[in-house]
Amino acid sequence: MRELFTLLKFFERVFQRLFKNISIIFLVIVFIFSSNSNAQNLVQVINLPNDNFFNYGYGLAAKDGLLWVSSSYSTGNLGARLYAVDTLGIVRDSIFFSSSHLNSSQGLATDGDNFYFVQRYTARCRIIKIARNGQILDSLNWPEASSIYLGGLGYDGQIWASVYYPNTSAALYRIDKTTSQVLDTIPVFGLQPQGIAVKGDTIFYVMDGFDGDDERIYAVNRFTKDTLFSFHVPENPGVRQNPRGLAWDGKYLYLLAEPVGASTGRKIYKYAIGGGSPLISLSTNFYDFGNIILGNTATFTATIYNQGTANLRIDSLRFFYSQRFSTTLTTPYIISPGNNVNFQIYFTPLNYGPDSADLYIYHNDQARPAQVIRLKGMGVYGSGVINIPSNYDFGTRRVGSTFFWYMKIENQSAQAININSWSTSRSDFYLEENVFPTTISPYGFKYIRVWFKPQSAGLITDTLRIFNNSSNAPEAKVFSLWKR
Repeated sequence: MRELFTLLKFFERVFQRLFKNISIIFLVIVFIFSSNSNAQNLVQVINLPNDNFFNYGYGLAAKDGLLWVSSSYSTGNLGARLYAVDTLGIVRDSIFFSSSHLNSSQGLATDGDNFYFVQRYTARCRIIKIARNGQILDSLNWPEASSIYLGGLGYDGQIWASVYYPNTSAALYRIDKTTSQVLDTIPVFGLQPQGIAVKGDTIFYVMDGFDGDDERIYAVNRFTKDTLFSFHVPENPGVRQNPRGLAWDGKYLYLLAEPVGASTGRKIYKYAIGGGSPLISLSTNFYDFGNIILGNTATFTATIYNQGTANLRIDSLRFFYSQRFSTTLTTPYIISPGNNVNFQIYFTPLNYGPDSADLYIYHNDQARPAQVIRLKGMGVYGSGVINIPSNYDFGTRRVGSTFFWYMKIENQSAQAININSWSTSRSDFYLEENVFPTTISPYGFKYIRVWFKPQSAGLITDTLRIFNNSSNAPEAKVFSLWKR
């Protein structure tokens, strides 16, 4: 890599003599190359406690095998402390500050003994040095008097700080930890740099998308200021994850950000630098098979994409809630970076009525849970099948009074049903004129009014016959139209 940058630098100096703006072109060439010349592997997602402190977590620092978190939540002085979690997300240690005036943090770093804490005020930020027992050791003002907002801190013997406001000052700055003078500056890709982590002569920083910038983690050579490589945060490109703190523990890089697919809360994402990470996405999360004739099989083609930089392994697939859905995809199945797999999902109804299932797709994308495709369909008869109530009780009614009942006639098939006429044995029960003949469309239904006017006291029963061309009941009957 160093030999490559040396060669590119040589060509830059040559072409600078020919083209005034060649440095801009060179920067773009280096960035395009470097963004693909290295990779990362997301090895773990650490869940954090679900409370106000962690849900507003901002700064992140690695110390003695623990990950220390600061919070921007200021109500109740929650920001005036630090909590340390292990790689299981369990709180193992804490620091409560000696001054409750320290609150609302926007960055955190450690020199191995003490912590440096970004205190956010109304229109500025200040870097506070805090001892392990919570005592305030020092306070560093920004060298400029104007309002400056800091997004993150790092430490390499001196302090690195990211500035995200004003936009004209957006960059990484190396600050003298004693005099607070600016020692060095590194330009950034974007306007909202946040967390910083230091790995030898490599500076990592993460860009927030508040101003429309791509949310990526960048690795920069501290001395040449060249971008070595970059990679996207775990969330899908175009969807904000509001990344905050970064930390390096000597082996892994850690990112504090919102959970994938959520707009609140925090999780810590653990990366091994080098290798790559898969990124799963689906062509759809829902499909409706519609009306399918009983015994037939309907097919739907779904697609699983790998938009990451490492192999995506589909470990298993499982249907929940119904056994009438199936698939052709056999597991385990490997999808290489940038590729996809099409697979079929089948629905074979055996009973009339609605059916549904959830297809869970289990995989090795650490940033995302099992993917789910929700499925539904309707089993229907092929030839005309009529469905009407088997009986109805009008109850006790006064002789000579009139009552009606809305009866539903349903076509449960893929063919239209023609109803020609009706009949009853007694005049106490009747239908309105011109109700029949009528046609009920496939999968349709119709309500008709059945009237009852008792002519005498006592038990009255009868059978309503519906004459039609259905395959199951050409003389559909409603038994026991009756009155006590």
